[in-house]
Amino acid sequence: MGAESAVVQASEVLKNVFGSAPALSSERRAWPSVTVCLWQIRWLDSYVVPESDEMIVACHTGGVSAARTMLGGGWSDRCSGPGQLHMIPPGHRTAWKIDGALRFSSIHLPRSRIAAHAARLPGFRFAFRDAFVSGCVDTLVRELRQPRQTGTLYVDSVAEALSLHLLRSAGGRADPRRPAALRPMLARACELIEARIESGVALDELAAEAGVSRSHFLRTFKAATGLSPHRYLVCRRVERAKQLLLRSDLALADIALKAGFGSQSHFTDMFRAATGATPLRFRRGRHS
Repeated sequence: MGAESAVVQASEVLKNVFGSAPALSSERRAWPSVTVCLWQIRWLDSYVVPESDEMIVACHTGGVSAARTMLGGGWSDRCSGPGQLHMIPPGHRTAWKIDGALRFSSIHLPRSRIAAHAARLPGFRFAFRDAFVSGCVDTLVRELRQPRQTGTLYVDSVAEALSLHLLRSAGGRADPRRPAALRPMLARACELIEARIESGVALDELAAEAGVSRSHFLRTFKAATGLSPHRYLVCRRVERAKQLLLRSDLALADIALKAGFGSQSHFTDMFRAATGATPLRFRRGRHS
């Protein structure tokens, strides 16, 4: 048997095209099944992006306001400007004409994530607008710039929602297979969340624990609990923090870390949103 061919990552393809690394990247983060990159290119003429094994979702954020792509043997009449989006499916080669500086963010989703939801890949989409996609991209970029969540479940949930929306809006046909019911295994998934409150847990791990796909796990978990896995994790972190506030004299910063929050300020924001009180006021209330 021959060795399996290496996965062609979109970030490596783009580095080779531009001759430079991204200005910021999540490649060193423990983010499963998604990569986020920010690119700042001083000058580009025309270039070709070879095929990769990942779907690229790019958001044009600055620089030139008249970028074009090759469509039907010629340069497109329509142009891309800041705020517009592009979707390049795995295995698709694209050509671009920029003639200037370019800034954009790119989200890279592995073929395996896409294949889990669709029987066929969607086509290339150029210079479109979609508020939901833009919101997901902005959320992932903010988390890259200033991480506020401990663990990977939050990022993975956003990437999962982005994948499903892109496939649905692009006309990707849903896989008709339906895994076995998840409900009998919900307790195991919840136990795993409980055991990993401090460090966090990836969506892939929860779905694997249940023995179903990510999308099926998300749907069934929310139907059973009324919450997304990420929201459920946040609620359990708040409950853990309550117990620490009531039963210990640990500093608030230490409680934030033990309950899985990225910082004391994030802990305070999440705790207040869930309880209507700051952690300090909640702690003082135990003596009243």
